[in-house]
Amino acid sequence: MNTPDPLKPGGSSSQAPHSAGTETGKTATPLSVAQMELAADFEALRERETNLREYEERLRAWQAQLDARGAQAAPAPGTGTPFVQSLTQLPFSSDSLLASSWEKFHRARALLESEQKQMRDERMMMREAELSMKRREEEVTAREEQLEKRERQMSSSGRAAKDEPVKPAKFTKAPFFGTRPPIRPDK
Repeated sequence: MNTPDPLKPGGSSSQAPHSAGTETGKTATPLSVAQMELAADFEALRERETNLREYEERLRAWQAQLDARGAQAAPAPGTGTPFVQSLTQLPFSSDSLLASSWEKFHRARALLESEQKQMRDERMMMREAELSMKRREEEVTAREEQLEKRERQMSSSGRAAKDEPVKPAKFTKAPFFGTRPPIRPDK
């Protein structure tokens, strides 16, 4: 199949362009290599287009079948399920069995939803507990660091005090001897 050359409108890919200095039997020039790559890309695009057209035809045929089924047994608006038309008999033979099965389904679904809610709440509580434990841990480590710092300061000040000679405490006698003694009668 001859495809038009993308570089020349209306050209064919079977015709090789001749450039100045190329002879038969020599290696291809970069221009002809680029043209061959473009031709290959063009061919790949044509194949994709063909595949897409075939797919579109299948979708249109399928839509026509769905439209034909819908026209045959069109339920009243708001009743029935859209796009689901079973040609086989329903698996439940009676309406009571179907109703009880739906009730079981709804109960199971409600139980599942309540379990999911409970699990979600438990996860949230666990996350909160983990966060509070991390905060407490950080507070405790900060307190421990402060205590260690204080102990170091106390031990260093204690060492400095040990290095200095211990001086006895001096008490003042001023309050007691600053006043005159009471007058005593001579003996």
